[in-house]
Amino acid sequence: DYRLLARIHGQAGDLFYYQGLARNALEEYRIGERYAWRGSDTLTSILAYGQTANCYFNLNDIDSTLVVSQITRDRLLALGDTLTANTFLSQIISVLFVQNRFEEAKSFLNLYQNKSLVAETKIAIPNYTMSGYYQGKIALALGQLDSAKECFGRFAKEVVLPHQRKLGYSAMFNLYSHTKQLDS
Repeated sequence: DYRLLARIHGQAGDLFYYQGLARNALEEYRIGERYAWRGSDTLTSILAYGQTANCYFNLNDIDSTLVVSQITRDRLLALGDTLTANTFLSQIISVLFVQNRFEEAKSFLNLYQNKSLVAETKIAIPNYTMSGYYQGKIALALGQLDSAKECFGRFAKEVVLPHQRKLGYSAMFNLYSHTKQLDS
């Protein structure tokens, strides 16, 4: 049962990813994608392929992150699934932050927050809370320190995954370092 095998490897990929084992997760997502194609499950195959973007980002392979995210988004748009397609903007936004392209990131963030599956259903709360982190990064880059503090504070309180909590604390540390409030 290729469809079942695809989902099993997808879940294994998620487990590895959330444990910080990006290479193992990448391999599991690839296996899941292959089984989904064999089972004629196009959507699951596209989603498994799209998940590899997260792994590439954690491995600091920015080019692969962008390529995979864009291909995944294009394939989903071709299927007519705009909400899911815009969900895959999160890694593109992350790359734009790394490249200090904040204006572009801001336009993609608007789509991610308002016209994506994550925003519509709020079923993937860990992903939805990432939009608060992105908002804070944009506000910090644009010199809007009060807005950045509010966004990062809300993000740090709402996140449930350990790696996101670490990200929130790191963001607050950077904000306070930027404002010279090192005792905070």
